[in-house]
Amino acid sequence: MISYVENQRLFHLKNEFLSCVLTLREEIPGRQELLMAYLGKPLQDPSQSLCRVDAMHEMASFDPIRQLLPYACPTEGRGDYRTPMAAVQDSIGERCTELYFKAWEILPGKPVLPGLPATYVESEEEAQTLKIILRDGVTGLEAELCYTIFRDFPAMTGSVCYRNAGEDSLILNRAGSLCLHLPGQWDLLHLHGAWAKERSVQRVPPAALTRSVSSARGASGHEHNPFVALCAPDATENHGE
Repeated sequence: MISYVENQRLFHLKNEFLSCVLTLREEIPGRQELLMAYLGKPLQDPSQSLCRVDAMHEMASFDPIRQLLPYACPTEGRGDYRTPMAAVQDSIGERCTELYFKAWEILPGKPVLPGLPATYVESEEEAQTLKIILRDGVTGLEAELCYTIFRDFPAMTGSVCYRNAGEDSLILNRAGSLCLHLPGQWDLLHLHGAWAKERSVQRVPPAALTRSVSSARGASGHEHNPFVALCAPDATENHGE
């Protein structure tokens, strides 16, 4: 289900339903960035997903390639002006974080997330997990990214553990658990409601803006269900992506 192609520096998570390709891009010698090159239908040849990344280039000096690359764990303060997945502030107030590849490991099954609700497997043969550690050499921040793919289901899960492996204190202002890059146009489907009309389906067309689904209640409830789905414009309950 999970393989590593060393000569192309890519990880391929695959079952009969989907493929996810993560690749290492060497920005400068000795520093490799983790990118999500593909997520979608199963691929026989994962290297074909690299064409989209290889085609990206800077349009001008004020439009750097870092605004285009599909980072697996995007951070702030380094020329990428999209919403970061991780935002960290060090002891002197600096907020530039550069996470580079440190290590990887393929694990059987799915690790438990202590104290958190999560999916699980009943035997290790049901899933495999790719664990990748990224590190910021200046602050010592480490992000341990886990991607689990299930053998029998069209599903993949992700989680992150952030650690301060440096000597100084850090303030973690944002700590996301997963970042997906999906080319194309997608409708957003979410479930709002009220008492006696829970989970009312609302489908919103794509737009160039930030959307969020949350609740001020402090817990999930009938006002808003903690669920979103991304649908192709022509997708229905019976067919489509």
